[in-house]
Amino acid sequence: MSKLLAACVATLLSMGLLPATAQASDTCFTDNSGITLVAKGFKFPSRNRCVPWQGEVYSFTLGSMEPWVVTGSACVDNGGDTLRVAFSYYNYDHDGANHWGQMDIPLPSKKGGNAYYGDSVHPGSGTQVGGDVAIVPCEPLIIPLR
Repeated sequence: MSKLLAACVATLLSMGLLPATAQASDTCFTDNSGITLVAKGFKFPSRNRCVPWQGEVYSFTLGSMEPWVVTGSACVDNGGDTLRVAFSYYNYDHDGANHWGQMDIPLPSKKGGNAYYGDSVHPGSGTQVGGDVAIVPCEPLIIPLR
């Protein structure tokens, strides 16, 4: 990349005009429903401890072409064998609803967990997603063409 192009990209990123990609210290959580959580600068809690986190959520099943802001907490159980990632976000371009959920991820494998989701449009009708919840490498997300 030329020096001029690199300078332009750096300037646009610093001004917030180009989306930033996940950084090496970010942690990504995903499931088989098409949701990807990007926890910015995430640090794993120790046993029987919790940490707050924030970042971005992408949902290709809901047609999200840009990330939504997500916040949550992550806790490791007393035995050190499960990470529970709780989260909430506002989905402003699909249904205008508050969404929340949790992902339970087995440790040390970091895959094969379960998730539960709910939203304010359908109170009391949460969805259970099983088997494919995992911690995955944060790579640049590819948004599928429609």
